[in-house]
Amino acid sequence: MPARRFVKGRPPGALFVCLLLISSSVLAAVKCPVDRIDLRAEVEYVHDGDTVRLADGRSVRLIGLNTPEMARDGRPAEPLAEIARDRLRELVRDAGMRLDLRYDADREDHYQRTLAHAYLPDGRSVTALLIGEGLATALTVPPNVTSWACYMAAERQARASGRGLWARSRYRVRESTSLASSLRGFVLVQGVVVDLQPRRSGTRLILEGGLVAWVPHADAHYFPALARVLGQRVELRGWLRKRGREMQIRVRHPASLVPAEAAERARWLAEDG
Repeated sequence: MPARRFVKGRPPGALFVCLLLISSSVLAAVKCPVDRIDLRAEVEYVHDGDTVRLADGRSVRLIGLNTPEMARDGRPAEPLAEIARDRLRELVRDAGMRLDLRYDADREDHYQRTLAHAYLPDGRSVTALLIGEGLATALTVPPNVTSWACYMAAERQARASGRGLWARSRYRVRESTSLASSLRGFVLVQGVVVDLQPRRSGTRLILEGGLVAWVPHADAHYFPALARVLGQRVELRGWLRKRGREMQIRVRHPASLVPAEAAERARWLAEDG
């Protein structure tokens, strides 16, 4: 049987509601309500779909999502990058150029940007809105894991409806046995775990075809029953990189490593709560 309990401490009731939204054939918008507001901020400028600049000069990277990259350094914009940016601009403008921010465990990233969950004055989650409209993928980066299951529920809804990014071939689920050697960047991959290789610095999960899922030791506490995935078909998400001769995805949180079967995934997440 696959691992069932990856993270502790989330009330099962709220997560169960999210999972009902995932499995329903007629889905209402996933709202991901806020539990507190740490700062009511004035926005000066929207850089892209997940980054804004405040009137006080700080750049804020929104937690819980990843939007397509804008054009830079001679590279063209990724599909829907400008649409995601314009949608965030619209939301901020309609809110009077204000956002309510909620901090998480880490308040700053290695680029010295402020990290925060963002909400509109009416309480709607900006992250849930953009993910639910198919303009972003859910992104869980420990230790900032507040609302991760709700954001994943919003993404499941968008995927099931084929909205935005999920209508693009770039975001289709790929098989671990048939990954192109030139493939890089964010991917969704499914495959059977055929080997687990504990190391001092983490654990290597080897999938059919040789793809390596790397779980760093620092994040091992999120995966107390990792050995149970051996022999199971799983779905990975993350940034595919080539390290030497290997194709590797770094996995830091259970949101990035779930059973491939949709019904089993829902049970796993429900028990995880």
